[in-house]
Amino acid sequence: MGVGYVGLPVVALCAKAGFSATGVDVNENRIKLLNKGGNPIEGKEPGLDALLKQARRTGRLDFVSSPEVYKDADIIIIAVETPVDDGDHKPRYVALRSAIESIAQQVEGRKLKVEGRELMVVVESTIAPGTIDGVVRPLLEKSTGRKEGRDLYVVNCPERLMPGQLIKKIQHHSRVIGASSSKSTNIAKTFYRNIIVHQPKHPDFQWRGELDTSTNMEAEIVKTAENAYRDVQIAFANELAWLCEEYGADFWRVRELIRKSPRRDVHEAGAGVGGHCIPKDSWLLLSGLTEYCSNLKGESYKGNSSRLRSNNSYSVIAGARHLNDHAPKHMFDVIKAVAKQNSIDLTRTRIAIMGYSYLADSDDTRNSPTQVLVEHLDKAGIKYKIHDPFVKEYKKTTISKILDGSNMAIFMVAHGEYRLLKPSSLAKFMKKSKIIIDGRNIFKRRDVESEGMVYYGIGDIKKQDTRNPSTLLGAGKKQTNSKLKYSN
Repeated sequence: MGVGYVGLPVVALCAKAGFSATGVDVNENRIKLLNKGGNPIEGKEPGLDALLKQARRTGRLDFVSSPEVYKDADIIIIAVETPVDDGDHKPRYVALRSAIESIAQQVEGRKLKVEGRELMVVVESTIAPGTIDGVVRPLLEKSTGRKEGRDLYVVNCPERLMPGQLIKKIQHHSRVIGASSSKSTNIAKTFYRNIIVHQPKHPDFQWRGELDTSTNMEAEIVKTAENAYRDVQIAFANELAWLCEEYGADFWRVRELIRKSPRRDVHEAGAGVGGHCIPKDSWLLLSGLTEYCSNLKGESYKGNSSRLRSNNSYSVIAGARHLNDHAPKHMFDVIKAVAKQNSIDLTRTRIAIMGYSYLADSDDTRNSPTQVLVEHLDKAGIKYKIHDPFVKEYKKTTISKILDGSNMAIFMVAHGEYRLLKPSSLAKFMKKSKIIIDGRNIFKRRDVESEGMVYYGIGDIKKQDTRNPSTLLGAGKKQTNSKLKYSN
């Protein structure tokens, strides 16, 4: 159920492995494209086109939009989106509940057709802890009259994917199987071993293709916590980069030197965190603990401080989420400060926004940091043009046309095509001022400045007033709101 970034490669691998596999999606245009031999995923996805061709040649792969196919299914994999609300950060399981209801309607009607036939339902979607035991299995048991461990097996096997590595991660990444009965566990392990390659001697444990077993609750926590952990790491890198900007230091040099110390693997800072997983999984991890979260007060990022506090209680996880949410706004603040430092009227300038997807060489725009940035630009009445080589709406115009006559080029995504750009080419097309604001560490300062352009990078903002290293982002105003404040 769902043939997006998760469901499409999974159903193709199932067909390749010998199963009769059907991809189901409510998006009829996507289904039509797939049945014509197309591929709706347009980013660089090694092996996916070849896999789809190979799976189609078997005659075992089909795509439909009707849920009637569930009547004859032995295994149903749910791979639908599970977003959280922007306001209260609670999960919104509209697609998941709809999936369960459509399964129940079809399966209930087939009981008379095939007496005693068993069914396994696997949820690969990322869900809050407690969702399988508290929502999914009770709904399926009640609707179908079946019983877990007897003729119904409900399993949580969360995916560990990212665009650009879909096939590799499905086939070789270790997975966690959550289940509430030993029979469910055994059936799920037998199934997944058909598409996941076990490599016991691989030097990196995550690529051994191990199938670890746990309770449903543990599996749900593992998935949400591993993304929350990465979110916290990125938040540290971002805040350190902003600190370096305030001090007038080069974050990338600082990072390089820190990483020479064992177990100090500082992540890259950037223009924002996007995608379907990281921006929501921290909230999913926290969402089920009402009493715990009631002791924590959420604050949006103000100045350079981000914290949850109430009765001396703090949340590193929620605080990191707020901080990373602020990163695109920080890019906007940099743009304004750079304009003021260079005596540029932003209402009369031309800005080129380079990159709209959330990830390099991907067409995935879910929770795009660029989307947040342009919302701020729109509110401020600042004109801009967007380019992205993988997003349909923004790849029609060439890079040269987007840059032609622009005063500023804001690089939001490190697409491979952008990394191949030479500063001399940027200088050729851009207008007077020729300012590069690099949100992904794509260029080297010396290379850009050697072409007579001005360079600003996240974590590497060269201040003009060396006597007062706090002047740039404060733009000459009082610093009381922009300085970092730490609580005792």
